Amino acid sequence: MAAATLEQLATTEAELERIVGSIDGTIEEKTNHLRSQGIFLRYAEVFSSYLCLAETPSPNLEALKRAVFLGWYEVAEPSFCSGVADLPDNARARVVALLESLVPQLDDECRWMLPYYFYMDDFAFPNLDANPNLNAFLSSGDPDGWRSHQHNTTAMRHRGLMGDYWLSIFGSHAA
Repeated sequence: MAAATLEQLATTEAELERIVGSIDGTIEEKTNHLRSQGIFLRYAEVFSSYLCLAETPSPNLEALKRAVFLGWYEVAEPSFCSGVADLPDNARARVVALLESLVPQLDDECRWMLPYYFYMDDFAFPNLDANPNLNAFLSSGDPDGWRSHQHNTTAMRHRGLMGDYWLSIFGSHAA
């Protein structure tokens, strides 16, 4: 899956999200089903594929945003609800290192997304002491900054779980 495109990965995420949403049972039953059906593994592959795209010679910021989101979502939401679990720790560290190198180049969307993720669950950003630029950026960011931006909901569609999550947030806070 490493050579997949952003569109292919978003399609895979939509399929996985559909499967996760269709599973009934107790927490244990859902977790066992997700593990036995390979859903956790498939999300780990999607995460790794986004990271591979993000690390191309010219960093792909969209792929990085989606990798950051999946890493955060794994920590922020229970796996039996999200389907996201067992993401590789070494890949998480690579995401943080790539963010560290790109802090000055982060776009407006990153500037309101990342502080929100950090505020909601800072465990999603390991080794911040070794990444001073990212640490300073996240620590000084406004976790409510997303509220003051005009959001293009059409632009959030077909962006995997990240897009679906933000569409739900925008919708729940509509005027």
